[in-house]
Amino acid sequence: MNERTKLVDTKTAVLRGKRKDNNEWVYGHYYNITEKVNAKQTKRHFITSNIDGVDYEIYNKTIGIPSGIFDRYSKEFYKGDLVFNNYTFETGVVNVIDNEFVIVYEFTTPLLRIEAYSYADLDVVDTIFDRPGWSYKGVIKPLNDPANRLIQPS
Repeated sequence: MNERTKLVDTKTAVLRGKRKDNNEWVYGHYYNITEKVNAKQTKRHFITSNIDGVDYEIYNKTIGIPSGIFDRYSKEFYKGDLVFNNYTFETGVVNVIDNEFVIVYEFTTPLLRIEAYSYADLDVVDTIFDRPGWSYKGVIKPLNDPANRLIQPS
């Protein structure tokens, strides 16, 4: 189980990112291009879809790295996912720290490695990019906002 929590090779792994043209998620192989525009270098980020083979430009900050670990509904954990803990009834954020996938909680233990849980304890419920007020550090909106304190699976 330890091996599966290590970071994957991003050149061969199926990453995800949010498309710039329509804000939909795309899964596939990532690459970037550095262009020179008006004497300034800019980097553009793309994912080649594993569904239709089309190259889609994505937002850099939304690039999700797969963990190789799945919840009880066979949904894979990606960096940036919000997960609901069915044991503690808390929502946490999947992040990568020291080359290991961890869950950052707001109210209890600051970090817990994903491998510390049984897969039935955690469900992927959303991403920090689709839920305003969340970051890789947890909740950033006021904690008295009930909409952000607890996100349960639907």
